[in-house]
Order: sequence, then C-alpha cells, then structure tokens
Amino acid sequence: MTQPRLLAMALAFAMLIALSLAHPVDTDSMDHRMRLKAQTMISLHHRQKQIPYVSLDVKYPVSTFKRAPDNAFYDQALNMARNGGAHYVADEDIDRSPRQAALRKALSFRNTNHYFYTTVGPDTDLGRQMGLKSAESGGRDKVAWLLWKHSQGGPADVVSVDLLEDHHFPWKSEGYMEPFGEVLARGFRYR
Repeated sequence: MTQPRLLAMALAFAMLIALSLAHPVDTDSMDHRMRLKAQTMISLHHRQKQIPYVSLDVKYPVSTFKRAPDNAFYDQALNMARNGGAHYVADEDIDRSPRQAALRKALSFRNTNHYFYTTVGPDTDLGRQMGLKSAESGGRDKVAWLLWKHSQGGPADVVSVDLLEDHHFPWKSEGYMEPFGEVLARGFRYR
C-alpha cells in the first residue's frame, strides 16, 4: 500500500472515530436522567440519616428561574448557591467508561455540560417568595431542590425545580453541600 493511500485511510478512520464519539446528546432526555440521578442521591442522603424523604408531586415552574436580566428568582437562587454551596451530580458522560469519556472530550469541539443541585429552604427570603413556608395552613413546610446545568465558561441554568416535605435535613452542617466554585470546577477537572 502506498504512503498517501495509507495516510488517507488513517485520516478517514480518525474522522469516523471522532464522529461516532461526538454524537449530539438529547438535552431533554439528559436533563431528565440527571434529575432522576439527583433525586436518587437526595433520597439516599435522607435514608442514611434516617430522615423521612417525601417527594411532592407538585413541580415548581422552572420558567420562574429562567436566566434573564433582572430575574429576581434566578439571581437569588444563584446567590444562595454561591453562599450556601451545591452538590455535584454528574456530567453528560455518566454512562461512558472513563476512557470513552476522555477520548470523547479530547475529540469533541463542544463543551460537555455537568449537573449539580442546590436547595432552597422555607425560612429563606426566596423560600418565602416561593411559598415553601406552609405551617400557617396546617401543612408541612417544603424544601425546593434546583437542578442546574453548567457548561465550562458559560452561565449555569436551572433545568428542574422539585419540592419535598421539610423534615429538617442537615444540608449545610453535614457537608452535603460543597463550595459553589469547587462544584463548578469539578466537572472540568480532567478536561
């Protein structure tokens, strides 16, 4: 085989590998999978502490937290994350082996998103604005957990807002929340 022909075949093979590893990800499906993963993590945290975990079927409208100029809900949620921390969930390559993920990241021309969650308690300003304080109506207070998606160099977006009954889980004191900057950097450590 001649050298130019061998070079052309090697180049075609490399392009085939790059295209197969850089397939587009269905964002809605990935957001849903990450929501389920975060929900499972939160449930396990509660079980480990022997604290009841009661997820409410009521979903808070995620559009309330859409990133936009002068959106007080988004700004308050982001400030709470910066001050109170977040919990890393995973990145888009969750189902890939470390070798596949590293190769895909090296060959991909787009940023991979990673996901984390934060919580909003009923006694915070944002929690009161969201109506999480329900003791006056005879019910139980609620906690909201927000699933965020972040791409390196870009802003974080809220993709899901779920509610649970507040059973006074020790989010801050038990180390479940890490500093916000570390969580943002965590998804991009090996890139």
